[in-house]
Amino acid sequence: MATRKSPKPQPTTTTTVATKPTIIALKSQKSTGTPPESLQQVVEPITPVEPPALLEPITPVEPSGAESKPTKLPPLSKRSKVPLPNISQEPDATPTQAEPLVEGDASSLPNNALFQALGIIVGEVRFDESEQGSIEIEQKLYPLFYAPNHKMAYQGLKKQIERTAERKQRLLVYPRVTHFPFREQHHRIGFQLVAFEGAGQSLNQNIGLSDFEFKLCGLWQFIPVCSVPCLSVFKNLTTERIAHIKDSPVEKRVRFMKASHIPVLWRDAPTRPFRFNPKLDKEQQGQASFVGIIAKFLPGRDVFGFSQLCLEPTLTPPQFLKAGKKDKAEVLQNRRQRG
Repeated sequence: MATRKSPKPQPTTTTTVATKPTIIALKSQKSTGTPPESLQQVVEPITPVEPPALLEPITPVEPSGAESKPTKLPPLSKRSKVPLPNISQEPDATPTQAEPLVEGDASSLPNNALFQALGIIVGEVRFDESEQGSIEIEQKLYPLFYAPNHKMAYQGLKKQIERTAERKQRLLVYPRVTHFPFREQHHRIGFQLVAFEGAGQSLNQNIGLSDFEFKLCGLWQFIPVCSVPCLSVFKNLTTERIAHIKDSPVEKRVRFMKASHIPVLWRDAPTRPFRFNPKLDKEQQGQASFVGIIAKFLPGRDVFGFSQLCLEPTLTPPQFLKAGKKDKAEVLQNRRQRG
């Protein structure tokens, strides 16, 4: 009997269908930037008096209130006027960019009417391992800063102390005041080095100020984060600074044009410090007076006390730079996005 053969299994064929990926082209949108607004240039560049050894400048809240016609306040006694050399505030090493606004009018002001904050301090200077400097005044330590373009003077001071072993030094400085968001937080005082006294050279004679005396010229007003009225020192308007600002990014411009608000105790001031009133309309706010004084630094309270008047109060300040609201809002938004 014949054996029946089983059929051979047929191979199974699997068909793979290749799918072509779908490519979606995204068209980039070209961002449009708003060209910087034209700036008003009125004040000619100011030539500062250079002290013996150069170092670093300081940097000085935006005055609030409506602009009004320039009004000169009643004159003060002649004995309160103290002539001083014209010492202008140097620009920071790296200017900051933003939408600058020009305020003030230089047409009716004397030539020495400038925003200024400069003085002399004496104390023991020390440097830590990271070369961060500080100065001890009446058993209190204050940080000592410098701007990048005056780093050589900062290093020169360090070398002088190493060479002479003399820590007590007389320094020409800008006051550097840090305010905090809440009024309960006390402000902090620091100093930005401008020059130091070398052998055979006297800062007192060259500058015309005594130890711990400061020449402060600014807008006399209250700021929201400080219970003590301040002299707000802004950047003076110069053509060089305008050129720097135009070429700087917005965050640098805003930082460069930030004012320094220096707390001053002035009991018998000839004019009241301006205080913003949110209940009043803009036209009813008034404005801060520009004034120049000589003040003593009071380390016990970390404020400056009025000593003499050198510029009569006026509602017409010198021309100065300040950041626009649009630029400041952009900087704030960028910070929030970065977390």
